[in-house]
Amino acid sequence: AGMLTNNLYVIGGLTNAYADPTDPFRDSFERYFNDGEHFASLEIGWTQGQARIYQDNTHLTLWRVDESPLAGNQRGWGVAFSHVQQFGERWTPFLRGGYADDGGSLPQKSVSLGFLFQPPAAGDQLGVGLNWGEVNQSTFGEGLDDQVTTEVFYRAQITPQFALTPSVEYIHSPAMNPENSGLWVVGIRARMAL
Repeated sequence: AGMLTNNLYVIGGLTNAYADPTDPFRDSFERYFNDGEHFASLEIGWTQGQARIYQDNTHLTLWRVDESPLAGNQRGWGVAFSHVQQFGERWTPFLRGGYADDGGSLPQKSVSLGFLFQPPAAGDQLGVGLNWGEVNQSTFGEGLDDQVTTEVFYRAQITPQFALTPSVEYIHSPAMNPENSGLWVVGIRARMAL
């Protein structure tokens, strides 16, 4: 990764696409060089400056993934777009979209929009998001409805080092559970920074 100019940056990556996350170092060197199961990405983006890269950012990401007979995934590629723009000290709306051609992706087409709001309490954050996704037929088969997901979360900064984030999510026409017309997901995340 690096800044090409004061505003333009590039990020690239190449990794083993099908490493075992429960044991990432098991046979990793051999699999990386011998199996040819790679995930490659290239992101080109614009920001108002490196210090504002998370608050004001527009980027385009291209990716490709190799076939994996072991994982049962086909070769694929895709493109994703993201725009985030902070207004004042409190509001940060976002828009994201993407297209995938095979590669084991969940959605084939996806569009997300939403916003983050920072209340006066230092470190707190409210987030609201909506996502529409066209289910990838090569991953799930034909005949499934489009999936629509809504999420609301609130990050409470309890101390400077500790935050709790309860969230509520509703998934309409879940691709991974087509027998249900909708699912509720309630969660809580904790973050500790030392």
